[in-house]
Amino acid sequence: METTTKLEIGKLELKDYIQHDKMCYKVFFSFGENSEEYMEKINSEDFKPEEFEDYKEYTCWGAKQENKLLSSLQTLPYTIRMNGKDVSMAGIGGVITLPEARGNGYVSQIMNKVLPDLYDSGVMFSVLYPFSYEYYRKFGYEMCFIRNNVTIDISLFSSYNYPKTIKEYKPEGSITPFETIYKTFCENRNFAIVRDENAWKKLLKRDPYKKFEFTYLYHNNKNEATAYILYKCDYDHSNGNSIEIEELCWKEPAGLLGIFGFLGKLSSEYARVKWNVPSNLDVFTMFPDAYDVTWNRKSHGMCRIVNVLEALKTLSAPEGTGKVIIDVNDSSLNINTGKYCVEWFDNKLIVDVEKEESGTEPSISTSIHTLTQLVTGYLTPEEAAYKKDTVIFDSYAELIKLFPRRNLYIKESF
Repeated sequence: METTTKLEIGKLELKDYIQHDKMCYKVFFSFGENSEEYMEKINSEDFKPEEFEDYKEYTCWGAKQENKLLSSLQTLPYTIRMNGKDVSMAGIGGVITLPEARGNGYVSQIMNKVLPDLYDSGVMFSVLYPFSYEYYRKFGYEMCFIRNNVTIDISLFSSYNYPKTIKEYKPEGSITPFETIYKTFCENRNFAIVRDENAWKKLLKRDPYKKFEFTYLYHNNKNEATAYILYKCDYDHSNGNSIEIEELCWKEPAGLLGIFGFLGKLSSEYARVKWNVPSNLDVFTMFPDAYDVTWNRKSHGMCRIVNVLEALKTLSAPEGTGKVIIDVNDSSLNINTGKYCVEWFDNKLIVDVEKEESGTEPSISTSIHTLTQLVTGYLTPEEAAYKKDTVIFDSYAELIKLFPRRNLYIKESF
């Protein structure tokens, strides 16, 4: 009689990270940039996973049987901006199951281990880019991002003055101007990743000669860098090349308009500009003919609150005084389920768990999904009221003050 080896679910040892990488390469057909070089490195006889710097940047979780990895994912630690504060976030990436092992619920079992661990580790939010929105809603994640994919005829930029103070950035140059601009740009943009020096060095390691990736800094009349653009060329010999903006940040409106003027001078090489526009910018109002601007909104990523009590504490105290009771249901991380009292006065916000025996009726009853959208500023209470999982009983005006719409921004993917 055959005996089935017990399935192991949990954090992987470093030696198992190699199996995870090979699975990703086999199933996804690549492993990011320089895939072949990367796979050659980890397959070499002298490769030591404990000395590989990339493996120190994340934690791998998996389902193993007889030392064979069947399914796995990564959790990646980040710090993000949220309601004017720096908070912890775990990115979920590299979710993979061998083709022959699918349909056994391995990812679900892994996620059921990951979420409590994130909570116990002090993580406040988690973000992922799903293959299916419906699937990840099982774990409390909900849509929280929109990509504003805009295509603009490059001739429209000619109406902006060309700046004489724009300079190409060289990889050996200082990263300080980028850090300063980005910090100002992201100050009040939820989800923006707080980048350390290593993240900036990786981002700015761009080669215009091999990959046609270009980096420019705009300076004002005081020679202060106030905007930057990272873009690459998307070749299309039939319909004309496109500028694909990878990141465009500015400290002041003049910086953005200066970049626009720079783009206007590239019309001999390019036919159009493609840009994921930040959520608070209406480009239709910035060009003379809106018919030459195509705007395509697309869902892009999911988030969930990991710790409700701490996430509510990130909110800003509205003016005046107020109090709401929020009843939350979190079926995938039950420790969050319950009532929370949010009270404010004298520009102070106080959040506490409401004891069940108090018998206080809630102002709003909602799921972890919609609460995440409210706290992050993706939805307002007016919009949440139309969702099936949400009922607003009273304190409508206070809820509107507490949960305003926020500007959102995230470039990084995982």
